[in-house]
Amino acid sequence: LPAVFYGPVALDMETDGSLVRGKQTTYHPRKCQVTDKVPRDQLIVCATIAWRSPDGTLHTGYFNWSDPLHVHKFLEWVTAATELWGQNLQYDLKWVRHVLGPAAIPAWRPVRDLMVESFLWDDLQERGLKAVAWLYRIATYAEDQKAVRAYTGPTDPALIPYAAKDAWATYRGIEIARQWQRDKFSSHPVASSKLTPERDQWFSDQVWSAT
Repeated sequence: LPAVFYGPVALDMETDGSLVRGKQTTYHPRKCQVTDKVPRDQLIVCATIAWRSPDGTLHTGYFNWSDPLHVHKFLEWVTAATELWGQNLQYDLKWVRHVLGPAAIPAWRPVRDLMVESFLWDDLQERGLKAVAWLYRIATYAEDQKAVRAYTGPTDPALIPYAAKDAWATYRGIEIARQWQRDKFSSHPVASSKLTPERDQWFSDQVWSAT
């Protein structure tokens, strides 16, 4: 990975209960500790990021959460990013801030979420990552991809491409959703408000107030 990148960075966290144990029953980090008996230092298995370099290439990076150097590198990236992008980003940020402390990711950082961008483009379509990736012709996912196996840990060779694919599809999906919004709404006297900085700031404030 380069040192850092000063631009939008999409992130995706993979949690222990859903990947390794295969029996996560709750999706809040504190509840996961109590209900699913996952130790705090094992809640997150890995993180992936995606970013587009100045030459237009879309890249991905993988971080083994059991390696302190990887965690440090991840934090360098997300704190240098001009915007944080994600799919259900509030969930991922909540887990990082619970495991590492609220100061790990400054709460003022602008965020953009694929679920919201897809909703603003068309509020009748499905907004899960796998559905959006198929709809936007970005990627395909096997319906039972997660159910058929539990990964052995952050170094499982099958986990790295799976996790990186999520970050890559999230980044590309946000780009497409925003472009389709501009094509559809930019000349509309009312709907063009969906494209304003004020709307983006409002959503960022809502995410951070609940994270």
